[in-house]
Amino acid sequence: MRIPGRSRRTNFSAKLPTNLPGISFTARGRSWFRQDISAYPALPLRAARAATLAGVYKMAKAVTEQFEPEAAFHAQQAVAVALADWQPLKDCPVRIRATLTLHLTAEDAAKAERFSESRRAARLDEALTQDHMAFLRKVALADEDSARLWWLHRNLAGADPETSWKAFNEVVRPLIRVADENDPVTRLARALLTMNNYIHEDPERLKTLADIAAFATAKMGQDELARTLATLHQPAPSGESSANGSAHADPWQPSKVHSDSPAGRGQFDWERE
Repeated sequence: MRIPGRSRRTNFSAKLPTNLPGISFTARGRSWFRQDISAYPALPLRAARAATLAGVYKMAKAVTEQFEPEAAFHAQQAVAVALADWQPLKDCPVRIRATLTLHLTAEDAAKAERFSESRRAARLDEALTQDHMAFLRKVALADEDSARLWWLHRNLAGADPETSWKAFNEVVRPLIRVADENDPVTRLARALLTMNNYIHEDPERLKTLADIAAFATAKMGQDELARTLATLHQPAPSGESSANGSAHADPWQPSKVHSDSPAGRGQFDWERE
């Protein structure tokens, strides 16, 4: 005569998923079950055994799918803790417990190794990318001179040497780091760079800029500097140079800075020397 409260044993064998699709632990062990008929009517022995195996699989699966394939030992200990005590099954008189051993088959171990190699390669690529980004941030783009040298090396050392300063100005220069955007020297440098680009877009603008600069320096009493600035827009004569290697100013020189009358302030008379 079958006693409903009596504990019975059955063997368990199944594939339990890891946290990687397509790779599973192979689980083998023993499970025990008994029926508590105080709340539910007793099940036939075959149905109770089936409910036991399904319950053990469900509980063990919830644990193993949190572990990577190489963590078979840790997964086994976690399963042992989950199934050490009697566990009731939902809407069923059956209570279960089990002891399982987990391992990887040779096929699953090979899959796990291939995945680990791919992941190591991906992490290596990420580390190299991070190192390169740190180099760009701390070295190549630390200042204008370093950025220009890096740009030259990058282009001239490549298989197809080509140095495009237009691309440098449009892409690289905005990324160059500055210590303080509000620093007066930094703001002046940026203003001069913008002015340089402005003049290169239309060389005729240099004359206007030269006249403005000459007027300002003349107002400060720097007549010699004013005369030099006023001739910036004029091409230097070919074949002539000064003792320090700089080209002579064009023979067209401002002879006088009119500052006596409001109408004539800042205006220059040009005559041939």
